[in-house]
Amino acid sequence: MQRNAYFQLSTRDDGLYIILYPPAAGGTKLTLSEIQQYLKRLHIKPSDINELTIALDNLNFETEVKLSDEAAARVNESVVIASVSSDRMSASARFYAASEDGGKLDRTEIIYSLNQSGIIHGIIEAEIDDWLENRVYCTSIVIAQGTPPEESVDAVIDYKFETTPAFRPTVEVDGSVNFRQLNLFNDVSMGDVLAVLTPAYHGQPGSNVLGVTLPSKAPAKKMLKYGKNVQISEDSLVLTAEVSGHVYLDNERVLVENVYSIKGNVGTATGDVDFDGIVTISGDVLTGYTVKASGDIIIEGVVEGANIIAGGNIVIASGVHGGAKASISAGGDLTVKFVQESVVTAGGNIYAGSILYSKVMARGSIEVVSGKGLIKGGELSARVQIAARTVGSPLTGSNAQLEVGASTYETERFRALEEELAGKRAEQTKVRQAMSFLTRKIEQGATLTPDQDKLLRALPHQQSLLDDTITKMFQMYLALKEDMLSSESGKIIVEGTVFEGAKIIISGVAFYVREDIVQCQFVKRGMEIKIYSID
Repeated sequence: MQRNAYFQLSTRDDGLYIILYPPAAGGTKLTLSEIQQYLKRLHIKPSDINELTIALDNLNFETEVKLSDEAAARVNESVVIASVSSDRMSASARFYAASEDGGKLDRTEIIYSLNQSGIIHGIIEAEIDDWLENRVYCTSIVIAQGTPPEESVDAVIDYKFETTPAFRPTVEVDGSVNFRQLNLFNDVSMGDVLAVLTPAYHGQPGSNVLGVTLPSKAPAKKMLKYGKNVQISEDSLVLTAEVSGHVYLDNERVLVENVYSIKGNVGTATGDVDFDGIVTISGDVLTGYTVKASGDIIIEGVVEGANIIAGGNIVIASGVHGGAKASISAGGDLTVKFVQESVVTAGGNIYAGSILYSKVMARGSIEVVSGKGLIKGGELSARVQIAARTVGSPLTGSNAQLEVGASTYETERFRALEEELAGKRAEQTKVRQAMSFLTRKIEQGATLTPDQDKLLRALPHQQSLLDDTITKMFQMYLALKEDMLSSESGKIIVEGTVFEGAKIIISGVAFYVREDIVQCQFVKRGMEIKIYSID
């Protein structure tokens, strides 16, 4: 059985001796420094260190070395802390033998000694019991283990619906919209569970062996957010639908929109439609009628000279025959087979099979790459990009104007806002100077005229109004500036042909197409528009 070397003190008539026991079965040898530290704790000073050193170097059997001519009091068994880990989560102890007439340690005394040494948490009593049954000395034993803090668990919200549906429908090669693959709605019924919150769990704190509390890392907390037509449970852990309709996530809020489905056309039988929710129409929208919805509008038929206004997205499966009377406005994206003689705006992107003789504006991009992918006549404006297969035609009157980036109107608006802001700031300075002048006069003991007194009373309100106005104008200025800077990288891509006569504008710089160009892209470089081939 393996055993480390150890020692024991022995008091004789002629003085104090130390008995050295050699290691067994590969155990660790004794070191002089360990013996010296032990003796130092007992205030014993050996008379001859050299003799002790020689004995240790040649310790192959039990050896006695005289330490002192003076006898010592009996020495009891003892335990000391040998080491504490750097993270204070583990401590090792070493036990030392009693002198021949010394007392033995018991469990209570061992724990008391560890506590006195600062080890007050995580003492492994099983190790103490093992040692009491099989006493070993000069051997490091892991005597205490800290308790790590319990791992916290972040809050989790389990949404029972698709939170990021891909609204964009499939546009077929011929430009038609595939309604069978729309998957636009998350249909729910009244009472359906929409979301379940598992609250965060803050783990219990731990402790190192010195008794220092180790807090558990704070978990991420969440709460259920909801809007119209959604009910939350009393314990705030479950959301359910109050009505049947379409559930979706908007800025972490769960909402249910009512869906108004119209079978057939919007015309004399229905009148105008104005609905707080989503509108689906299986037929056409006839000339002269208006369809307005706070959410999305889905039209399976044709839109004639009508007004379509959606706070969300718009899908028109069979296109728009505007007859110079149609107006389409989407807060989000617009997907349409074709647009002809209409005015169209979208807060997001526009996806179309063809756009003919129309005025079309998109906050994002305009993609006319399905079906014929034709842009003929009219004016198209997009913030990010315009992509098409064909622009214009050899026929007279089919020239189109394509504009990306900041428009001339926006540039002029930016400059006007800049000038107006400078004027308001100058006015603000004058008001402050007038207030300062009149206030100083009063402080110097002067009497204000009635007009000056009236002015001084009015100036604080005037200053407050100017401060609010300048703050709002500056926010608008920064937003417009950011928009204009972000639009500098806009481009126009044509997979097929751009016919002679088209006008290209990128962030205020214009280029007239003088001859047909194929497979090209237009990009602004400095104050010029460059033409590159499509890779």
